Amino acid sequence: MEKERTYFCYLSGELQSTGIPSHEVIAILKANNVRTSQIQVYDQVLLFNSNKNACELIIKRAAYLHSFGEVIFNITNATPELIEKEIRRTDFDQILKEKFSFVVRIKKIKSYFKNILEEKMEKMIGNLIKTRSNESIKVNLKNPECYFLGIFTEKNFIFGIRLSGGLRNNIREREPHTRPFFHPCGLDPFLARAMINLSEINPSKILFDPFCGSAAILIEAALMGFKVIGSDINLKLIKGANLNLRSSFIQDFYILTGDARNLPFRKIDCVVTDPPYGRSTRIELGRRYSFYEGASTPHLKNLENLLSEFFRITIDLIEKGSLYVMAVPSTFEIIHILVSRYNLKIQQKFDYYVHNTLTRNIIILKKM
Repeated sequence: MEKERTYFCYLSGELQSTGIPSHEVIAILKANNVRTSQIQVYDQVLLFNSNKNACELIIKRAAYLHSFGEVIFNITNATPELIEKEIRRTDFDQILKEKFSFVVRIKKIKSYFKNILEEKMEKMIGNLIKTRSNESIKVNLKNPECYFLGIFTEKNFIFGIRLSGGLRNNIREREPHTRPFFHPCGLDPFLARAMINLSEINPSKILFDPFCGSAAILIEAALMGFKVIGSDINLKLIKGANLNLRSSFIQDFYILTGDARNLPFRKIDCVVTDPPYGRSTRIELGRRYSFYEGASTPHLKNLENLLSEFFRITIDLIEKGSLYVMAVPSTFEIIHILVSRYNLKIQQKFDYYVHNTLTRNIIILKKM
């Protein structure tokens, strides 16, 4: 068995207050049976111990990851003097063995360590590393063989080797306005991907989105290598979803026009979805459709009826212990009562601010 090592994830700060970025990484590790210990969560940094290098796994899936690497040391109540002492104690000859170049980069999270200057710290650490390494080692700012990253967060200075960056630039290319079929309610690709990861889905499972809309969730799941099935009652959205999936060079998918309350399935592995609500929400009531413009109470009542029927139909199709991950308005407080009717438990809930009049709750439900 390999030696247990400490790894770091440098995370995006855009949703840090919600806890989504760190929980997303933990869910990825759990879904892939990566044994971890000593998980530590700081502002925009997650540390964990494992005897398996999960770098490729995490960077392939995580939405809110800036960088992944291996920790060399972690100092609490850090000062320049303590950092210098730890650098002098570190065997950089061994770390830089068979390497000829390196770079040091320093990141300060938010307003922590106001008196620290990143460039000055980079220079100080870089010079110390050079004096403690073989003479052939050089600083290379553009294409180093070894990338050292130091992060100041809360009271800590975490220093390690950056093994890889995340996929954020790649994900950003799939923002809703870049898709050939645009819908104003289209889900942000970062949130869609994070919701998929929070479901703890593993590669052997099929992801189902019963309200697939313009296919934001299906696209991200398919690009991560999962088999996907989607449905929507709106034929226009189904055609748009098809177009968006194919424009992302995804061929292996199945979507159907249908009512989420009357599904042609015998089994469902995992549900990740963003049910319809808000202005101009259309929900089929019996044989006719109702449109509600502006009034929030009818919207929420419609959403309650829709989800109640959906849970009633699907609860026997999903295995015990399986998860539903969905986005609902924060004003939809009846969700607690609703899920208890169907032997579901709210595992976690995260607030996701959209705009002045809408905050979403990202809810993880577990079948008990």
